[in-house]
Amino acid sequence: MVFGWGKKKKVEYTEPMENFVSTPQTITLDEIPKIMDDIVILRKGTLAAEIKSHRNRIDSQREILLKIANELSEDELDPDKLDPHFQIMVNRGKKEVISLIKKEFANPFPDINSPDDVMKFKKVSTAGIKKVGDMLGKHSRVIHIFAKKYAKKLTNDLKELTENLRQVDELIDNFAVTENSVKLINDLLSSREKTLEKLSKQNSRMDELKSSINEKKEKIIKFGNEINEIKNSSDYKTYLDVKSQLSDYDS
Repeated sequence: MVFGWGKKKKVEYTEPMENFVSTPQTITLDEIPKIMDDIVILRKGTLAAEIKSHRNRIDSQREILLKIANELSEDELDPDKLDPHFQIMVNRGKKEVISLIKKEFANPFPDINSPDDVMKFKKVSTAGIKKVGDMLGKHSRVIHIFAKKYAKKLTNDLKELTENLRQVDELIDNFAVTENSVKLINDLLSSREKTLEKLSKQNSRMDELKSSINEKKEKIIKFGNEINEIKNSSDYKTYLDVKSQLSDYDS
């Protein structure tokens, strides 16, 4: 057998497995509100980071739409080949679309540096994108017939904008569900505390009433014993004798 051509024995290697032992952790009801608040704070930070990513994509698409609008504004769309009636309609539609895109998309959408910036971004971007979408819808026929070159670009970019905005809404809605769930849990815990406090007061009152009843029972027993002592005393016997004699005398 020539060296190096023989079949080598396969060496099997078993990677050592590390055993993980989960340790059960006990959480008291009093600790839950703090844990819930920490979850909300953590989720807020995550939400801001996630939406910032969408914001950057949306703002990039805003720039693309603005660029398309600038290109469209410089394109005469061969007005000489159009019927005068269509020229007026095309020019009006073109002017309105370009004017609105430049107005709504001239400036970057609000940046997101903290959870508080999320709703401001959503409000501004949603309003701007909706206005542009409505305007493109209003002049959709004109654009698709007389500006085919731009129609697809505008439609596709607006679709991407709308989809990214939908995902932003979904993230915000999911966070709202988390926030409402935490509030519900905290309300239930607060209600539990109030109920326990009420029960504690009722139990204290019951103890007071029981103590008062026991004191009265002790007094009754004490008075009963005193009465028995009086009845068994020589003075009481003398009193009874005198009373009897007086009765005999009266009769």
